[in-house]
Amino acid sequence: MYRVVPMSEAYAREIACWQYPGAYAIYSLQPSEELLAELLDGSYYACLDGAGTLMGYFCFGQSARIPLSQEALYQQDCLDFGLGMEPRHCGKGEGTAFMQAGLAFAAETFPPKQLRLVVASFNQRAIHLYQKLGFVRQAQVTHLRSGQPFELMVRPSTGNNSSL
Repeated sequence: MYRVVPMSEAYAREIACWQYPGAYAIYSLQPSEELLAELLDGSYYACLDGAGTLMGYFCFGQSARIPLSQEALYQQDCLDFGLGMEPRHCGKGEGTAFMQAGLAFAAETFPPKQLRLVVASFNQRAIHLYQKLGFVRQAQVTHLRSGQPFELMVRPSTGNNSSL
C-alpha cells in the first residue's frame, strides 16, 4: 500500500540525488538549489510505501511537461502527469501499484478529464505499464534540447477509481 503526501525538503533532497543506470540515465537528476526549489513548488508529491520509505514522486501540471519541439501538443485539455520511481525499485514489478497510487491521487485531488504523460521512446517497460493502465499513444515527440524521441500518451478519466 502506498501513500501520496506533500513533498518535504528531506524527500526533495533524496530525490535530487537519484541516479539511474545505463540508458535510463536520462532520468537522472543533478542536485541544485533550482531543482530543490522546483521539487518544493507545490506541484510535486512524495510516494511512500507502508513502512514510510520514499518510493518515488508524482508531479502535475507544468512541472510534468518536458520541453518539446511540438509545443502545440500541450494545448489539449489534459492534466500533465509526471513521475519518478526510486532507482533501486525500478524493473522489480512494483510499477503497477506505484502508478495506481498516483492515478488514484490525481483522480481524488484534481479530477482531470484526461491525464497526459511523456516517456522516452526506448522505455518499453514503462510504455507497456502505461498501456496496461489505460494510456494510449497519441504522438511521438522530440525533446527540444536533447533531440531524443518521446511518446506522448493520454488516458481518459474514468470519473472514479474503479478501473484502477
